[in-house]
Amino acid sequence: MNRRENFMKAVNFVEGEWVPIDCSTHCGIMKQKLEELAEHYGVENPEYRENIVGMCSTMDERIWQHFPVDTRTVLLNPPDSLKITVLSESTFQVSDYGFIMKKAPYYNEFWDFPLKDATAENVASSKWWPDAHDKGRVRGLRDQVKALYGETDFVLKLETPVPGLMETTQRMRGIERWFTDLILDEDFTNAFLDKVVQVHKNFYTVALEEIGDLIQVVEMADDYGMQTGLQISPDTYRKYFKQRHKEVWDHIHNLTDAKLYLHSCGSVSDLIPDWIEIGLDIIESLQPLAKGMEPGRLKKEFGGKIVLWGGLDEQRLLPFGTPEEIDAEVKKLMETYAPGGGYVFSPAHVIQPDHPLENIFAMFDAAAKYGRYPMMADHKAPR
Repeated sequence: MNRRENFMKAVNFVEGEWVPIDCSTHCGIMKQKLEELAEHYGVENPEYRENIVGMCSTMDERIWQHFPVDTRTVLLNPPDSLKITVLSESTFQVSDYGFIMKKAPYYNEFWDFPLKDATAENVASSKWWPDAHDKGRVRGLRDQVKALYGETDFVLKLETPVPGLMETTQRMRGIERWFTDLILDEDFTNAFLDKVVQVHKNFYTVALEEIGDLIQVVEMADDYGMQTGLQISPDTYRKYFKQRHKEVWDHIHNLTDAKLYLHSCGSVSDLIPDWIEIGLDIIESLQPLAKGMEPGRLKKEFGGKIVLWGGLDEQRLLPFGTPEEIDAEVKKLMETYAPGGGYVFSPAHVIQPDHPLENIFAMFDAAAKYGRYPMMADHKAPR
C-alpha cells in the first residue's frame, strides 16, 4: 500500500497500514529551524518557500527525505502584480490585501491595517482586494503538481490560497476594531464578510480548476480559539460565520473530491459540531493544552465524525521535554486517536526555532514506531 492509498483509508475512517504523518505549513516548521536541519544534514543553500508570517510552505527534499512525512504541500504562485513596498527599516506593505507587516525574530507581525477606516459603503471597493485571476498565480502549476502526483506517492495538500474569514478580517481591519464591529456594526460586518467570501470563492476556483483533480487535501486556515476558550461566542460565530463557511466549503466540495481541512488553533471544541454539520472533513491542530481539547475527549465526542489531525503539544513538550517524554506522549496519542482510522499525526502547530533537534527526531521516530496498525507493532523511522 502506498502513501496515498494508506491516507485515503485513514480519512475514510478505515485502518490502513500506518497512521499518516504530516508536518507541513500550519503544522510544519519555521524557516530558522529548517535552516538548522539543513546544517545538520550538510545541505547547502536549502530551498523552500515561506509564507507571509515566516512559516515554511515547502521544504527542501534533501532535508525532508530523512523523515517519514507522507504529505507534500502545493500552492499558488505569487501574482505577477505583487508589489512589496518598504515603509521603514522594519515595516513593509504587501499589495495583496494591503497587509502592513513588521519584521520580527520569529513571526512577522501584522502592524497596521489597511481597512481600519473603511465603511460598509466602501469596504468592497477597496484597492487592496487581491485579483485571484492574475495569470502568475497558476503559471506552470499544473505541470509541477502533475509531475509530483505521477512520480511520487505523496499525499498532496493545497496550502490555503487565502487567509480564512476571521484571519482576513482581523488582518485588514485590526483585531480590536473588528471585534467591536462584530458587536456594534452589523451593516459593516456583513458587507466586509460578504466581500471576503467572494474573494475566497474566486481563489479556490482558480486553484481547484487548475489542480483539483490531482490533490487529496484542500486547506483553510482560520483561528477561532484561544488557550482558554473561543475568541468569539458560539452565537456570534453562528450569526456571522457559519453560513458563510458553508457557502465556501460547498463551493470547494463542488470543485474537487479532495478532503477539506481546517487549521484552527486553540480551544475550538465548542465549534466542532457546527463544522461537522456544514461539511468539514478534517479538523487540524488539536492543541492539547487548550481548554476542552484533551485527546480522550475529542476522540470520544468526534471520532468517526470528522478526521482528527495533529495533537502533539508544541507549547511545552517539544521545546522543553526530553526525547523520552516525547516518545511516551506520541505513544499515548496513537493509542488514543488511531484506533478505527480517522487520524493523521502531526505536531499541533509549527516546529519553532527553540525546539531541540533531538526532540524533532524523537517525534518522528515515535510516530513511525507507534503508528503502525495493528497498534504497537514496532517500526523504526529513517533518519
